[in-house]
Parts: sequence; C-alpha cells; structure tokens
Amino acid sequence: VVHAYGTNGVITSVELPLARAQAWSDVTAAFPSLDAAAAFALDVANAPAVVKRGISVFQAPIAHKYLEADALMHATGADAPQWDSAHGRDGAMAAGGDARHVAMVQCSPPGVGPVERLCAEHGGLTTRVVKATEAPRPMYEFGWNHTTLHALRADKSVTYLQC
Repeated sequence: VVHAYGTNGVITSVELPLARAQAWSDVTAAFPSLDAAAAFALDVANAPAVVKRGISVFQAPIAHKYLEADALMHATGADAPQWDSAHGRDGAMAAGGDARHVAMVQCSPPGVGPVERLCAEHGGLTTRVVKATEAPRPMYEFGWNHTTLHALRADKSVTYLQC
C-alpha cells in the first residue's frame, strides 16, 4: 500500500487494469492573479486534447514560501517572470516571486503545446517544461495533501487551514 489515506484494512482481492506506460511532462506556469491561474487549470482539465495526470494551483505566496518554487518549479536560474503593462494587476508580477500564483500540470508530451497556449490565453507565463522523470521532484509531489506536508517541514506552526 503506497498511501492508506487514513484507512487501513486487509486486502483480500485486487484487480488492476493494465495499460501501456505513459510518458509525462511537468509544466509550470506563473500568473498575475489567482483567478487567472484557476481559470487556466479548469480549461486544461476540460481540454479533451490534453491527456493529463494532475493539475494543481497555488495561491501566492504558498509556492514560494513553502515549496521551494524557484528551485523546484521553475527553470534553473529563471528570474521572476516580468509582465508587460498588458499583464498583471497593479504591478503584482513586478513585485517578484512572492506575488506569483503558480499552476502546475502533468500531461503527456503532445499536450504541452496546448497547455502553453492556454497559459498564454489566461495571461500567464510558462516558466518550466521538463520530462517528469528528469524533474527534481515530480509534479504530483506538490498536489493534494503533499503541499501541507512540505509547508509543515518549513514551518511547524502552519495549520491545514492555511494550506
């Protein structure tokens, strides 16, 4: 059992559907507003042409304060994305990394192009595209309850309501 999700029991029978192994790519994008990041994530989730494994959205400054965003989620050596005057609200992006809302998508390699186009349509900037097998940590390590676990490692006073 990889994760029991709070339940334990005796497994008496298991049926596993089998399919060919799928290659995955991790795409990270930064947005000037949480609304834009959430709308992007919803559009990716509803895109029939994109085979996806997971999508996560992180409100600023969570990704940067608790998830080592610059080192793990963005391109190596990438500076904070800079929006021109057509992007962002009140210069939020110019304020630096803490003002960025982040969305992460794990999709099949052919889905990377459509994901990048959807990102641009929502006013975001794609900051990293990497094969999941080559990522410092795969995207799924930042989704679900894992965000809270990373935050608790950085700051023991964090509660589940804050993440």
